[in-house]
Amino acid sequence: MPTRRVEPSRAFIASYGEALQQLREGKGWTQAQLGRKVWLSHARISQFEAGDSLPPQDVAVLLDKALEANGVLLDLWDRLNDDPNAKWAQKILATEARTVHFRHVTNVVPALLQTDEYAREILARGIPYYGGDLDEKVAYQAQRRKVLHASNPPQFWAILEESALHWRIGGADVMREQLAHLLDMAAKSYVHLQVIPFSDVALIPETGMTTLLTLRNGRTIAYRVDIKPGVYITKPGTVAHLATQYDHLRRSALTADDSAALIRQVYEENYRV
Repeated sequence: MPTRRVEPSRAFIASYGEALQQLREGKGWTQAQLGRKVWLSHARISQFEAGDSLPPQDVAVLLDKALEANGVLLDLWDRLNDDPNAKWAQKILATEARTVHFRHVTNVVPALLQTDEYAREILARGIPYYGGDLDEKVAYQAQRRKVLHASNPPQFWAILEESALHWRIGGADVMREQLAHLLDMAAKSYVHLQVIPFSDVALIPETGMTTLLTLRNGRTIAYRVDIKPGVYITKPGTVAHLATQYDHLRRSALTADDSAALIRQVYEENYRV
């Protein structure tokens, strides 16, 4: 029997549904009984438990109270949703503001180098699962990008898979603007972009989607993303290992000049007007 492919966002938020179901069953309640306590239908409770979507914040509060979860469901909701007001989202914003050197490995265009429309297309794909206000999420990403346009911007080094240049996010106009923006940013003295070509992409999994952040106090931490929102790593030995892996990838990637030439080639061949 063929395996049913599960949408990554849905698979990720399924952990909330599992916790919700366990707490409900621990009370001996049916989905309909829980629904009546929070003024929702049993079908809506079923959707949450199946991982089809996360509840809005006000509903998450009601569910936590009704099930006497003592904040467990709320903490899980905060970690899983992509609302700009979530604690992890605000922590990212504060940490990036204190960063003097980014070292980034990714298979998509880095968030700090995305255009508004590219970010909008990516974020819109999560709305059916996470809900929330798309304009607020786009504005949050724009706020993050301000760090690279400060009077004294940090060093931003990024290694990205070649696939990031080819994946069609939105229409041709979105990709045209995004690739042009990458070239503009790569021309800045504090931005260093390198591309891992398709032939060497097997090197990436050891590091995964990782950002090394060197803070103003000289300390370096790491942020790793599975799907979202990711985890911070502060253990010095683990961070040092990731830094070594980053340096290995940097030596294996195309040079900054060759990477810019490849970005320009993709732009010219696919999106030039």
